[in-house]
Amino acid sequence: MKGPKLEKAIMSYFDGTLDELECRQLQDTLKRDRAARDLYRQHAELQQSFLFRYSQATQAAKKRPSIAEIHHHQQQRRNVKLALGAAAAALIAIAISLQFIFVSPPTTIASLESSRGSQFSIQHHLQNGEDVNGAELAPGSTVELTQGTLEITLDKGVRSIILAPASFELIDEKRLYLYRGTAWFHVEKEAHGFQVITHQFTVTDLGTEFGVIAHPKESDQVHLFQGSVMVRTSAQSPDEATLIAGQARICSPKGKLSEIPSSSSSFLTKLPEESSQNLLINGNFELGNPPADKDWGETANAALLPGWTWSPGITVASRSANGKPGFGNGRRNIHSSTRDTQLAFNVNPRNRPDPADATIRQTFATVPGQRYTVSFEMGANLFSNTSLELFAAVYDGADHNSATGTLLGTHTQRRNAEDGSGYNPPTSFTFTAASTSATLVFTETSNNSESADLCLDNVRVNKSKSQ
Repeated sequence: MKGPKLEKAIMSYFDGTLDELECRQLQDTLKRDRAARDLYRQHAELQQSFLFRYSQATQAAKKRPSIAEIHHHQQQRRNVKLALGAAAAALIAIAISLQFIFVSPPTTIASLESSRGSQFSIQHHLQNGEDVNGAELAPGSTVELTQGTLEITLDKGVRSIILAPASFELIDEKRLYLYRGTAWFHVEKEAHGFQVITHQFTVTDLGTEFGVIAHPKESDQVHLFQGSVMVRTSAQSPDEATLIAGQARICSPKGKLSEIPSSSSSFLTKLPEESSQNLLINGNFELGNPPADKDWGETANAALLPGWTWSPGITVASRSANGKPGFGNGRRNIHSSTRDTQLAFNVNPRNRPDPADATIRQTFATVPGQRYTVSFEMGANLFSNTSLELFAAVYDGADHNSATGTLLGTHTQRRNAEDGSGYNPPTSFTFTAASTSATLVFTETSNNSESADLCLDNVRVNKSKSQ
């Protein structure tokens, strides 16, 4: 309902001639369309003003004016400027009150976008029974992000990039509770005062670009990149600090704030983008922030490795500390066929690594009965007389537990001491999907990886050309 038809429906509503079906259509339009609500308020203001003046002029307060009289008065008001500021203020007050009397406030307060391959769920807690679109959030909406990256844009001028694993609640347009996760925020001037709450502290924006890292079992962090924020801990004896650009704080279990180096590389400021030809997200490990120049790579975090779930022993490498490309210590570096960012299983035990320390995985969409090809490159940087082994497995659905999950395909790659440091040629294997999703898991299964590191790059999953 738009244009003249909308205006006619509003006028008929005030005249009492709008039938039940048209009334429902008008209500639906007012819920969806802000411009329609503005037009409705203009007519409501005119209606209230005319009723008052009409009753004063005729001494007949019970008499209801016709729609023609209202419309005539509307035409007059469009051509006459109000002379008294007090009258203008009164009309504004009427319009504001009518906004709450006649028009329900909008249900949603934020929109949501996700990177390809993201997996998340949303729960809404609405009190008025209205529906919320899948790409929108309402006050009280909670989001569980198990894989990938989300971008949240609030109507009041806040934009956030949230990295998995994460869980948060949008309390209202001024507050977000981050139960866990890595989140970057950019707050416009009109949204100053926006708060991010964790289990350890509350961050209040004072004109800002900042990041928060929250984990229920670890110390929460806040990193400030522009402007300033106030941080107040939730301890019984709270600690408080106002940060300026370039500063960061970590909260102790007792609620005390300590200074730490600010790290912009721990956060993303936009959604990762990648060609849809690969069913995996970030299969070449290039979509995250570039890792620091560091021997043996930088410990993986959500901003370095978007799209993947990883264990503590994983690092991401592009160049060593002396700037030499590849993975290594600067004297002996290795690189894949693409000579770019790669992933390393940097655990180095004298016996077989614990899978909890040497695993990465990703769940992706599949078509039941479709055959797929998994390809990757495996390398090793060897400083001892040992052999390294990488085990790749595809499980049906999201259950990647070797004891309970359903295996769809496996492949093992090895590099022996006599092969020397370097990468094997690309390898591949196939599997047939059994449902609408599958999980690819890489685990280091070397018998001894002391003084040796296994590397991985250019992982792809595609539909097989032949069934």
